Amino acid sequence: MLALLIALLAPPPDAVAADPTPEPEVIEIRDRRARRDARDGTLAVDTLAPADDPRPLTGLGPLLDRAPGLRVVRSGDAGRGQTVQLRGAGGHQVGVLLDGVPLTAIRGVAVDLSTLPPALLDRVEVMRGAAGAAYGSGAQGGVLRLHTRAVRGPEADARLRGGSFGLLQGDGAVAYGGPAADGLLVVSGSRAAGDFDYADAQGRPATRLNNDHQRLGGLLRGRLRLGGVEASALAHGVWEERGEPGSDQRPDFDARTARDQALAALAVEGDAADGRLVWRGQGWWLRRRSTFDDPTGPVERVPARVDDRSAGARLSAEWHGFEGQRPSVAVEGHHAHAESRSPTEESGERRPGGAATVGWEVDAVEGLRVAPIVRLDARAGRDVMVVPKLGLAWAALDRPALRVTARANAGRLFRDPGFDELYVRGPGIRGDPSLRPEDGWGGDVGLTVRADVGPLRATLDGMLFAQRYDRLILFVPADAYTIEAQDDFAAAVDGAELALRLGWGPLRFEGTWLGQDARFTTAPRVALPDRPSHRLLGMLSATLGPVRPFALGRWHSTIPADRFGSRTRPGYGVLDAGLAAALPAGFSASAAVGNVLDVQAFDLLQRPLPRRSVVVEIGWSSR
Repeated sequence: MLALLIALLAPPPDAVAADPTPEPEVIEIRDRRARRDARDGTLAVDTLAPADDPRPLTGLGPLLDRAPGLRVVRSGDAGRGQTVQLRGAGGHQVGVLLDGVPLTAIRGVAVDLSTLPPALLDRVEVMRGAAGAAYGSGAQGGVLRLHTRAVRGPEADARLRGGSFGLLQGDGAVAYGGPAADGLLVVSGSRAAGDFDYADAQGRPATRLNNDHQRLGGLLRGRLRLGGVEASALAHGVWEERGEPGSDQRPDFDARTARDQALAALAVEGDAADGRLVWRGQGWWLRRRSTFDDPTGPVERVPARVDDRSAGARLSAEWHGFEGQRPSVAVEGHHAHAESRSPTEESGERRPGGAATVGWEVDAVEGLRVAPIVRLDARAGRDVMVVPKLGLAWAALDRPALRVTARANAGRLFRDPGFDELYVRGPGIRGDPSLRPEDGWGGDVGLTVRADVGPLRATLDGMLFAQRYDRLILFVPADAYTIEAQDDFAAAVDGAELALRLGWGPLRFEGTWLGQDARFTTAPRVALPDRPSHRLLGMLSATLGPVRPFALGRWHSTIPADRFGSRTRPGYGVLDAGLAAALPAGFSASAAVGNVLDVQAFDLLQRPLPRRSVVVEIGWSSR
C-alpha cells in the first residue's frame, strides 16, 4: 500500500466516521467482572454482535459500518483491506484491542480489519470519544474493543460463503464449555480473484487487475477457573498474500504483498477482599511481517520487507469498598521494535515505554456519575505526557417505559509518530526522525432516550462532538520529486451523530446520520481529505417466521479528495438487499446482493470500488 501511495504522490492513510444492533449502553459499573478491563464507563458505547446481523458477513467492515460516527474505508471488494474513520479520526488514530490486547503496530499504520473475520468474535464495542487517558496513544477518535466468542457449552459451527469475483470463504469453530474450564478453536480462510468490471474515469469499460487475495487464519483460546480466579490463554495467527492494484490511471500496477501476523496473550483476573477489589493482569506478544514486491518498480524502491514486534504487560485494580466511589489504578509497560530492509537500506527502532493511570468514579448525587482519569505516559525519546480526561453520566430519568441518560466527556488526544513516519526512505518519500507526537483535545455531549411501550421499542441517541488536533503528522510534498513527513499542521473536526432504532413486532429499523466539518486550521484552510460532510445509513429487516428479509442503504455527500481542496469525489449512495432463513437440523442460509443499483464509485486513491455483486452463505450450528 505504501508503494502505491508513493507512486501516486498522495498522502498516507487518513490523517486524522454507523448503526448498531444492540442498544448503546454506558457500561454498568455494578457488574464488577464486566468492568475488569472496561477502563472508562462514561464514553458512548455501541455494541455490535455478528450473530444478530442477518447478512452473510464477509468481514468486519459491514458490521462496523452500522455504528454512529464511524465510517468504514474500503480498498476493494470482499476480503480486501478495511480500515475505519471515527469522528473524523483516521484508522491509525483509532485504538483496536482484541480481548484487551492492543493490535496497533509501531509502524503507525491503521489496523486492517479484514484480517479479523467475524467468526472469531462474540461482539464488538465501539467506544466513541477522547479515549487517550484510558487507552493511550492513537485513541483520538475512540476505541474498537473486539471480544472473542463466548463459550456456552459443547458446540460446533461452520459457514461457507461464495460470491462474485471468485469469492470463496469458510470458517469453522469447535468449543467446549464446563464449570471449571472452556476452550475455543476457530479456523478461517478467504480467497478471491477480485477481477470485477468497472467504468474508468472516461466511462470506458475496464477490468480490475491484480486484485486477488488469499488468507488463512486461526484462533485458539482456553480458560481455567479456580475459585474466584480465572486464567486465560490466547493465540491468533494470520497469513495473507494479495495483489496491490493501481489507480484508474495505472491499472497495470502489479505489485504484491505477503503478510503474516502472530499474537499470544495470557490474562489472569479475579476478586479479592470479599469481592471489594477487582483486579486483572495481562501480558502479550505480537509480531507482524510484511514483504512487498514491485517487479516494475525501481531498484531503490520502498522497503521490501518490514518487521515489527511488540510486547507488553498491564495490571489494573478497582476498589469497591467505598460507598458510591470506585477508585482504580493501572500500570503498564511495553516494548516495540520495528525494522525495514530494502535493496539499498536498512533501518530500525526500539521503543520502550510505560504508563500509569489513576481514575476515580464517584456517584456524586442521585443518578450522576463523575469519572476523572489521569494518565502519565512515558516513551523513550520524549518527555512524560500528562493525559487527563473528565467524564459525566447522568441517569436523568429511569422508569420501565422511559429512560433518559445524558453524558459528557472531555480529554486530551495524542499519538506517537510511527516508524514509517520517522524513518521510511524510498524514491520520492522520506520520514523525519525529529517528529513530535500528535497532540490535541476532544469533547462531546449527548443524550440517549429509550422508550418501551407495548410492542414498540425505540432508542434515540444523539451527540455533539469536537476534536482539535493542535499538531498533526502528514506526508506532504517537500519539492517536485519528494514527499516527507511533517508535524506542523493543525485540524479541527466538529460534528453531530444521531442514531435511531425502532422495533415493532417483527419489524426492525436502524438508522444513523453523521454530520461533520473536518478541516485544516493551518494553511491551506481546506477540508480534510476523504471525510464527507454528511453520511446516512439505514437498515430495515423483518422476522417472518424462519425467514428474515433485509435491506441496507448508505449515502455519502461530496468527498474531498486531496489536502489542497482542488479535487473532490462526487457523493454516492449504495443499496444492498437480501434474505436470511433458518433451516431444519441447525442449518441456515442467507444471500445478499450488494450495490443493487450498480453504482460506480472510486476511493481516495482513484481506485474503483466494485459494482453489483452477490454473496451466498450456508451455515450449520449445533446450538
